[in-house]
Amino acid sequence: MATIDKIKKDIEKNNARIKEIQKKAKEQVAEIQKKNKALEAQLLEEENMNIVKMVKTVNLDNKKLTAFLKAYAKGDITIPEEYLKEIEKMEDKKNAK
Repeated sequence: MATIDKIKKDIEKNNARIKEIQKKAKEQVAEIQKKNKALEAQLLEEENMNIVKMVKTVNLDNKKLTAFLKAYAKGDITIPEEYLKEIEKMEDKKNAK
């Protein structure tokens, strides 16, 4: 009987340890998810800043930019072939990483 009681206590002890480890793991996952959320927000901010910088370099005011984007979306304006190739090269480099 003493052996059975010892085994039961060991099982209870191991189950308690498992729960403790699971709790710590959940806390670590939550911490990493929180960091990722902050990094994703930072990434979005950086991408938005890059877009703003690009728009400013072409000196278009809001009205002209809006008109340009509408025309592009409608298909009245297309990207020249040489620039499309340049974009493809950049994407290939990005995908190679």
